Amino acid sequence: MNETQRMCSGATPEAMAWAARATRVLVLPVPTGAMTRTGSKTASATASCSGFKPSSSEDFTVTGYQDASHYEQAMIELITLFSFLVILWLVLVGKDALLAWKIRRRRRFMDAMMGRLAGQDLQEAFQLLGYPREMETGSGGTQMCVWKDPEETPIPATPELLIVTIVADAAGTITKAGWETR
Repeated sequence: MNETQRMCSGATPEAMAWAARATRVLVLPVPTGAMTRTGSKTASATASCSGFKPSSSEDFTVTGYQDASHYEQAMIELITLFSFLVILWLVLVGKDALLAWKIRRRRRFMDAMMGRLAGQDLQEAFQLLGYPREMETGSGGTQMCVWKDPEETPIPATPELLIVTIVADAAGTITKAGWETR
């Protein structure tokens, strides 16, 4: 390396020595591939001497580290690619399957809940669904309550808008309970 050291005006030789130390670079040789050997120790030791060729009857092979490294790297890349494709498939197909499962689960839950509410007191619906978004009182004291996406309920969530409609008679007994999604 051709480096010239210049002394800045006002710099001391000691400062110059520290600056030179800071610019020195340590260059190490690039490591070469390791060798693995199988066979007898004598054959391995003798093979390292020039001019020796093992006989065909001896079990002796030399495998370069770089060859094994390339094989391992190829296997890692193949496994990574396969894993990526599996995850991609799960995301694309599994997302739709998960959503369909959630919708079926919500439908079963809502059908069961509406079946249980029929004949119950309207207060039971308030406890399950919270206070309704809309509440109308008709002739003769009939009440119609409408919930849109009731919050803080045990109802399974889906991206659809859930609308629950309950009709109660003048005594507060639920006569009709229904639900729909949009």
